[in-house]
Amino acid sequence: MVGVMYLCSTVCVDASAPQRKLYVADGNAIALFPLGKANPKQIGSITKGVGGAVDVFVDAGGTLYVANTTPSPSVTEYPAGSSVPKVRIPLGEWSPVWITAGPDGTVYVMAYNPKSCWAVREFDRGAQKPSRTIHIPCPFPYPSVGAGIAIDPKTNELYMNSGSYSAMGDFFITIFAPKSTTKVGGFTSGGYAGGGVQIFSDICLVGDPGSNNIEVWPLPAKDKFKKFAVLSSGDYLTMDVTSHYLYSVSYGNHTLQIYDFKNGRLLNFLTGYSRGVAVDPPGSR
Repeated sequence: MVGVMYLCSTVCVDASAPQRKLYVADGNAIALFPLGKANPKQIGSITKGVGGAVDVFVDAGGTLYVANTTPSPSVTEYPAGSSVPKVRIPLGEWSPVWITAGPDGTVYVMAYNPKSCWAVREFDRGAQKPSRTIHIPCPFPYPSVGAGIAIDPKTNELYMNSGSYSAMGDFFITIFAPKSTTKVGGFTSGGYAGGGVQIFSDICLVGDPGSNNIEVWPLPAKDKFKKFAVLSSGDYLTMDVTSHYLYSVSYGNHTLQIYDFKNGRLLNFLTGYSRGVAVDPPGSR
């Protein structure tokens, strides 16, 4: 595997920071693991307000966001350090798959509705109803699908991954102006890159489940990217910018893979996990 040497000059954080954790969506619980360990052992879990969890996110203030599918689709928010949710956002008929949040507390959910296909639903801080919805067209016979989403912490722009599993297999990252449906840019990812998206300082990571790669795009993204080879998938991903550990989750193989981002080496993998991951503190996100 080929490592990628982009990071530390702009993305380092204090390695002595306390309570550095990895959150892993695990059905009716969120599993907690310590960061910076190649063979981590579970140190706790969160169960209150969790049901069929598919993705998690931690913002710069330490708030944990969980996207749930049961007993009804919802997002639950946990204040920093708490295992009890303070906010619950109902999603109605929209089933969530990916979630992220902006520096201002705005929540973004990539979700699917059989009646309306895929869309990003945007909720202002504390709101119970969406302020905006970005719909993804579903043309026949190759309907477009939604994939990962991320917020650039420097610009507050939304990066939305979507595309089609047609013979061409094109997926496209569309960039939207802050809290707007106005497109301000974008780029075409390689292969069947219908996986997760995360932004860390001056790079954008895009999961490519079809090619078992994670694309590493320098920002602003143009027409060149590097491939970080993974054992399988990249449906969900995150990175600990202190240890440079990259965490990649395969939905199909139910594995959480741990890599050294600097040299591309697979350090370990944990079986039985197939959904979202997030790190706390989030570093540059």
